[in-house]
Amino acid sequence: MKRAYKLENASACLALLRRRGMADAMDEAMNSTDNFGMAKRMMAGLDPFGGGGFAPIQHPFVSDEPEVGRNDACPCGSGKKYKRCCLKKA
Repeated sequence: MKRAYKLENASACLALLRRRGMADAMDEAMNSTDNFGMAKRMMAGLDPFGGGGFAPIQHPFVSDEPEVGRNDACPCGSGKKYKRCCLKKA
């Protein structure tokens, strides 16, 4: 390809493909059962209403509580080891 185009939205992209006579080929490729997985991967995470970009990154949940080891005293206050008390319930 000789030129790089800056396209603002999907309608501009479709208009360019139509001018170049490539819209029908693109429709066939996207609707083909052979390429369905590729099309889903290409569109995953995109905002269909023109918000642009990808879905926001989700950060993992981080607990403020200290992690209880198997051999530590159970936090329920029973006096037993965690592995003999509440680990089985978790």
